[in-house]
Formats: sequence, structure tokens, C-alpha cells
Amino acid sequence: MNFDIAIYISRNNLSFYFSQNKGEYKIYEFENEPVIPLYFYCEESDFKIGHSAKLKFERSFTKTYFDYFKLIKDIDSSFKFYSKEKKYKDLLLLGIEYLINNFLKEVLMSSNNVADIREKINLNLVFASDIMQNEINFVGDLFIAANYKNLKLIYLNYLLINYLDKYRRIGAYKDIQGKIGAYKGYLLIDGLDNNLYIDFYNELSSKTPKFNKIGKDLANDPKNRIIAKILFDLAVLKSGSLVNEKNELIRLLPLAKKYSNTTKSEPLITVELSDGSIEKVRLKMKKVKEVLSYEANFTKDFDLVKECEQNAKVANLDLLVVFKKTVTSLNFLDKIKSHYNNVYHCNEEIEEIFELFISSPDIISIGDFSTKKDLNRKETSISTASLKSGETSGENQTSKLSDQKLKVSEPSIIDKKKSDSFVISTPKRPPPPPPMKVNGNKTLETNENSKPKPPPPPPPPIRVNDNKTSEPKAISKPKPPPPPPLLRSSKKKTK
Repeated sequence: MNFDIAIYISRNNLSFYFSQNKGEYKIYEFENEPVIPLYFYCEESDFKIGHSAKLKFERSFTKTYFDYFKLIKDIDSSFKFYSKEKKYKDLLLLGIEYLINNFLKEVLMSSNNVADIREKINLNLVFASDIMQNEINFVGDLFIAANYKNLKLIYLNYLLINYLDKYRRIGAYKDIQGKIGAYKGYLLIDGLDNNLYIDFYNELSSKTPKFNKIGKDLANDPKNRIIAKILFDLAVLKSGSLVNEKNELIRLLPLAKKYSNTTKSEPLITVELSDGSIEKVRLKMKKVKEVLSYEANFTKDFDLVKECEQNAKVANLDLLVVFKKTVTSLNFLDKIKSHYNNVYHCNEEIEEIFELFISSPDIISIGDFSTKKDLNRKETSISTASLKSGETSGENQTSKLSDQKLKVSEPSIIDKKKSDSFVISTPKRPPPPPPMKVNGNKTLETNENSKPKPPPPPPPPIRVNDNKTSEPKAISKPKPPPPPPLLRSSKKKTK
């Protein structure tokens, strides 16, 4: 059993795709519908997702849930699943695993359960423009904690521009040897739940847009909006229904588009509201044209694109505008084509774009959020180990990656310890130089601990008259001269 699964997730819907034996992707239609509304119902062991859960929600059943990415902000509330308390964040995981189990039984005819093969499933979660990066990381953590080993998280718009560039759908001036990624900017215009989403990518290798803009209620053709509003007002007037207008207008847009180009002046249309009310109303096309004439100068959608162009700071010739088929306003498309040199009206199916998962693993690796998440987990484990060992390095613990770079640049001052943390030690002093020779005979000692020698003794005293040196004598006063001799008389004594 060799299969891959790709699930496209937007804020309010998801779609399920699969590939067998690395073949092309195909859509799995759950409940015979290609688009699965992101509604949940859970009453103990009774779990539902999609249209059946949406029907219960619209009929005010308890234990029904909608707007998942808003629900996850309520971190305290919970629900019961098989008598176990579950947080609201688990709804998406349970819903996708419910779809996988149905896929295994209905398509692969397998008796396996998703709980037994989580580690082996190649699961690619692809996100729409209305999902923020922090929400992608949140969903990724949820599935990683559930033991999905082969998980990829990626933006659809990143896949789209790389797919168009690789298969030469964009840049008509490029031949088979032309430069890939010739544009300096990519402006992608998408329509989701009646809102306009504009993403700007400044290069093909950017996994996230440099910036994005949202235009509320600007994604659909004004004519379709007008028809949907008239149908809603007439049906509510006849039935007295209390359904939510915003939700009903989104539901009625496909019906309005069906009658947008009718040749009848007053077609009779059957309108079914979400509460089960069914009414037949007559649509007057003359009234539609009157209201539409007031919106002839409608430019909010184009003004939003112009604002994005100014923020991008890319010349017209270097900018590619990708106009996705989810935007239904032909008037809007005509304005875009008349103003920009490079416009591509994208009609590619998602299944075609998902071919990159098979043919271009390098492109997938660059755009995959889970690659970065693995690195973050490693850095977190290194930091935790360092904190446990009581070692700090300034403001924050140094990551393993930065330590390895430091080890390469300065190997002499880093000691690696068994705890996988690195300690920077003081470098050792260099050895003393060899002793210096003086006059080629004796050596001059340079030991810093030795004391200086005493000065030589004074020179010997000056020798006087003989070879022996006389000891120095004390200085004395000169002796007085001897007294003169006594005077004798001239007479002699007589005997």
C-alpha cells in the first residue's frame, strides 16, 4: 500500500486529494462533494465532518462547531469524544483522521485504521491565503504531537508560482533554455469566501508572502452579488426566515451566477435557505441592471491591487500578476489586463499543482514549514539541556547550530563537554622563549620568578709603597712639634 495524501485547508473548507504509487493526484469526494465544509459534530462516539455536520449546525443542533481557527483561541473549553475530554484544537485532527479512515475503506478497500499507520502516512497539508503563518505552525504542532512522522506544511500560492515557472506557463519570452524566476515580483489575486486576498512574493524561494492585503466582499462579480441579494430578500420576505444574511449570500452566489447571463426578463427561481425553507421567487433582470449601473464605477478591487503594486516597489515590466479563477469578476479582470504588462489568468486545477510533491522534492523542501519546525525543536532541546546543567551564556542559551559555527572559527578556545553544551575557556599563555646567549658563553636567564642579582663590590683601595693594601686610617689632628732642648751653663761642677 503506497499512497500519499494532500489536504487543502482554507478557513471554512477543505479538500482531500490522494496519489497512489507516486502517480498523479486525484480528488476524493467525501459525501459525493469535492469541497468539504469545515463544520464538526461530536456527540460522544458519533463524530461527523462536512455537509452532514453543517446541516446540523444550521438547524441549531447542540455539539456542533464552526469557525475552527476562531475556536482554537478558546483554550479552556472542551468536548467529549468516547467519554474523553478533548480541547477544541483537536477537532481538525479528529476530522482529518475521520476522512482518512473513510478513504482507506472506500477507495483503498483496506481494513487498516489511521491510528495504526500514522507514522507511515505521507501527509501534505496545503494552506490557502486566508490562513496565517502562526496558524500553520499551530496545526503542524498538533499533527506532530499525534505522531505523524512524514508531515509537510506548505502554502498553495508558493506551490503555484513555482509550478507555473517550472512548466513555462508564465514568461512567454522564455524559451526552453530561458532563465527560471525571471520576474522580480509575483502578485497573486485570490477569492475566498467572497473576500479578495492579494499576496506579494518577491522571489520563488520565499515560503511566505512578503506582505498581503485583504479586501472584504470584493472577490465576486458585482452582478452576482446583486442577484444573490435580491433572491435572499424575496425568499426571506415570503418565508419569514431568520437565517443569517451574510452566510446565506455566500450560499446563494452559485445560484446567482447561474442566472447572471439569462436571456429571460423575469426568470422564476427556486430558492432554498439553510433552515430548510424553500420559496419560488421571480427575478426581474431590469432591476438587476438598474442596481448594477450604480456600481459601474466600482474600483475598490482595482484600487487595492494598485496599493499592493506601490508597496511592492517593482516596475510593471518586472511584475507578474496571477489572477486566480476563484475571482469571478470579469470586469475586474479586464481592468487588470489593461493596466499590467504581465497577467496570467490561472485556470490550473489543484491536482496539477500537487504534481510538485512527486516531481520536485527540492521545491517542496524549501517551502515546507515543518523543516523549520524541526530546527526549532532541536534548538529548544539544546537550550533546555544547558539550563538543566546550570550553564548560561549571556542573555540566552547558545543554540547548537551557532556553537558549531563558533567551533569551526575558533577551535583553540572551545571545550566540548559530555552534556553537549559548550563552554568558552580562557586561552592558555604561550611558552616562554628560550634563554638568550650573551657573548656566546653564558646564558641570560629569563625566569620571571628569579630575583635580580646584587651589584658588584666596590673597587679596591689605592695601594701605597708596598704590595699590601693598608686599612684605611681614621683622620686625626696633627701632633704638636717637640719642645726645644734645655740650655746648659758654661761652668763645670767641681768634684
